[in-house]
Amino acid sequence: MWWAKAESTSNDSASVPTRGVDLALLALPITCYHNPEAACESILGDLVPARKPRRILVVGGGPAGLKAAEIAARRGHGVTAVERSAALVGKLRAAAVLPAAAELFHAVEWVVQQLDQFGVTTQLGTVVDEASIADHDSDEVVLATGSRFEPERVLGDASDGSVPVISTEEAMATGQRRMSSSWIDSAPHGAVRAAERLASCGSTVDRVSPLPRVGRHLGATHGFEIVLHLLAAGCRVEPNVDAVALGGGAVRLRHTLTGETTERNYALVRGAVERPAGRAARGPYGPG
Repeated sequence: MWWAKAESTSNDSASVPTRGVDLALLALPITCYHNPEAACESILGDLVPARKPRRILVVGGGPAGLKAAEIAARRGHGVTAVERSAALVGKLRAAAVLPAAAELFHAVEWVVQQLDQFGVTTQLGTVVDEASIADHDSDEVVLATGSRFEPERVLGDASDGSVPVISTEEAMATGQRRMSSSWIDSAPHGAVRAAERLASCGSTVDRVSPLPRVGRHLGATHGFEIVLHLLAAGCRVEPNVDAVALGGGAVRLRHTLTGETTERNYALVRGAVERPAGRAARGPYGPG
């Protein structure tokens, strides 16, 4: 357990468990993006040295790639981690422009310190293809390049493409200039930070969710505080509201309890809708 590890190691090598209270209150399994083995110690056991050290190439310098590199190095493998951009930490870097999210970087900084401690080689500004992988002569390759946002899948054929649908990272970058209005769906921290970023730059932001509570995954202990942050930034926060279609430059919204529909004009939509399990946009909440 964490307290035993903290007693037997230095402060720099004992990661801090997070979100346990939130998830326990919600009767959900305890998880942690910083410490994936949290609450799984009895299943995973202690790390043991590799029987045969290998040469490991980790492609992608975001949180997942960094953690994979750290674990492999701790087991005694020779690890090289490569990242296409000029800096590590991936998508979290987009959120660092907001003071409230800057503390997320501490988790990444801790992992980076571990890479240095265990001798991981990092290569920044490096694009990897089949030829470069072959040249590296690795025994194993770990692909941790993340997912690719596909805006056409947000509402499918219920969208005519007249309203731009963008990712969280694009919303954070778009926040550098004022938009007349934007709609942010409900998802975990990324959407919250995108809404804050847009609002801080003078955009009018509506944050909607088809669920009874906006941002159900934000945690019971600080979810309410985050909603207050959004309201203070001037965002409109609306639960039980789902987007069912994009057309003619407008977003059609439907109240999930009353069935009432409205149309609003938005300059952009940040997509990745958090929906109840088994319900897609063209299901019970879709047009028809």
